[in-house]
This record gives sequence, structure tokens and C-alpha cells, in this order.
Amino acid sequence: MSSTLSQTQSATLLRQLVEGQAYRQLLLGNIRGAGIQMLPDVASKGRMADDLEHSLRLMEQVEAIHSELGGVELVSAVRPRIDRVPMPESQLELSVALALLGRAEYAAAGGLVESCHEGLAAIARDLVDSVREEAEAEARVFIEACTHPSRRSSAQTYWSRWFPIALRSLGRPRTRQDEQAQELGLRGVSAGECIRRFVCDAEPMRRACGLHMPSLNQLGVELPEDLRGRFPEGGLHA
Repeated sequence: MSSTLSQTQSATLLRQLVEGQAYRQLLLGNIRGAGIQMLPDVASKGRMADDLEHSLRLMEQVEAIHSELGGVELVSAVRPRIDRVPMPESQLELSVALALLGRAEYAAAGGLVESCHEGLAAIARDLVDSVREEAEAEARVFIEACTHPSRRSSAQTYWSRWFPIALRSLGRPRTRQDEQAQELGLRGVSAGECIRRFVCDAEPMRRACGLHMPSLNQLGVELPEDLRGRFPEGGLHA
């Protein structure tokens, strides 16, 4: 631990990381729970239920870490952010929401696998091993749907809605808190690097669907300079 930061400050930074993790997991959990009713067959409903159960088991571990750090009522702490996110209203929207949020979760977990907090690192390793498969499966559903011209307009609307939501779930880059978390070994890579990995990971999916990136002012977060050219100042970007 750095001598320039007290243990209380370190615990506060770690608690912030844990609350960010809880936000992503609970948001995905809520969407999976709401989305089960949209799925067309028992097998797909069962897979979604399995993913939800696994996520909730991990969430119990996240809650335990939060309590150890002096946090209380973790769900209540992140609910205001979650309540601002709309739930998908169609199977098409469900697929892109899960594909993008799953990619964001994968990028975030990759930044925590080397955390000096073993409990948080173990959760991150579990997510790196598990969340990718679901995200890729949902991406295939969305890409296939985008081959139908009648769905392209709706697909663009949903992409422009969920890409910023997924991006913002990764936190804000270049803040002092983010720098301190790295200095202390609480996270292995910065929020900016997690954002970079997410953007690069989502690009092949976007191209396969023939969609456009939302504009910078739709993202709601300041991007690392080398990523800004991928997004237009206004309108949509091919």
C-alpha cells in the first residue's frame, strides 16, 4: 500500500470499484430476468436462466467484499444508476444490450484480474471465463437480424442506445481516483484502457451489422484521445 494514502482512502477506492462491479452485474441480471419472457423456446430460456443464476452467485461474493469494506446495502447504493437504464422491449433490443454489456463486463473484468484484492480478482477471473460466450452468442443473434433490411433502422436505434450505456459502465478515464487505484494495485489497468478494449472489441460486430457509431456527445464520457477519431462530433459515423 502506498504511504501517501491512508488505509481508509484505499478502502474507499476499493469500495468504488466493487460498486462499479455490482452495477454491471445487477444491470445484466435485471436485463436477463426481464428478457427471459422474450425468448422463443425453452432451451434459450434455460440458458438465460443459467447465466442469471451464475451472475447472482457472483453477486453474493461482491456483496460480501462490499460489507468487509464497511459498505452497507450494496443494491441500494447502485440502484439509482440502474433505474435510469431502460429495459429492452424486444428480442432484437435484448440481443444487442446483452452483447454490448457482456463485452463491457469482459473488458472491465480483464482490468481487475490482477487486482491485489484476491476476492475481487477471483470474481474477475470467473467473469473472464464465463461472460464472453454469452456475449458472442447474443452478437450472432443481432448480426443475423441485421441482415434483414426491415430491421436495420431498429437495429441502429438500439445500437445507438446501448453502446453508450455499456461504455459508461466502465467508469471515467483519467480521474485521480482511477490513477490511485492503479498505483495501489487495486486494478491492473486503467478505466481508459478498459474502454479502449471494449471499443475495439465491439468494432467487428458493428461492421458486420453495417451500423454507425453514435456521436461523441451521445457517449457521456470523455474518451482517450486516440479513440476520439472513431466517433463523429455530431450525427452518426460509419
